[in-house]
Amino acid sequence: MVAPKAIQWQTNKIKFEEKDGKKFVIKSFSTVKPALIFALYNIAYFLNSTSKLALKNEYYFPSVKKRIENEIRGRKVLSYLGFKTPRIYWYDEKSICMESVDGEKLSDFYRTKEIKITEEISKRIGWRVRKIHDSGFALIDCRNENYVIKNNEIYNLDLEFFTKASEFQKMCDIVTYDASALNLKPEKCKAVIKAFHDGYGKNLTRDEIIYIMLFSLIFPFSLKENFIELANRNFNLYMLVKDF
Repeated sequence: MVAPKAIQWQTNKIKFEEKDGKKFVIKSFSTVKPALIFALYNIAYFLNSTSKLALKNEYYFPSVKKRIENEIRGRKVLSYLGFKTPRIYWYDEKSICMESVDGEKLSDFYRTKEIKITEEISKRIGWRVRKIHDSGFALIDCRNENYVIKNNEIYNLDLEFFTKASEFQKMCDIVTYDASALNLKPEKCKAVIKAFHDGYGKNLTRDEIIYIMLFSLIFPFSLKENFIELANRNFNLYMLVKDF
């Protein structure tokens, strides 16, 4: 039986190459992706700030130059914290060349591995994200497609939005991670989200669930979900709200 075709949406341009036995990836930065991501981000920030009467100017729309700087700084911070990321070989004004990590995307890992194994990895990621937050930083885009598992090691792939963190930006990491797990089978989804919060050290809040719902309105296209995954997303979102 042929699986339903996933919805595709091109974001940054990614090119894989190999030279002298080394595999690497060249990432050319798009301006379309952040326009869509941060339209949603800034709407959510506006709703959050006005609802709490905390009108701080924390709108975020990094330029391509800033996103490349974030990739570089993010690796330095994560390396200092003891976390693995692909090394950088070179970069210019619009592109960055990085090590290609020959592992399994976390999104695929969660779909194919037993629940016990996915719980262990998700708990480690929760602890990892908490340590990043406690150090004063946030990833903002913490979807599971931005992690790779290789030899039981966790690698962060996408650090272009890495930044010094406000409380709202920390919440974005929790929201984007949880929302990206909603396309899993219900039992797996529940286990992954619970394990992440066990590792992070706190339960979901009402505000986070509201923003997970908002995030889920647009990001199935970014996550390249097929129709079965979309059905899982809707059911899991319903259960998340129902069980809160």
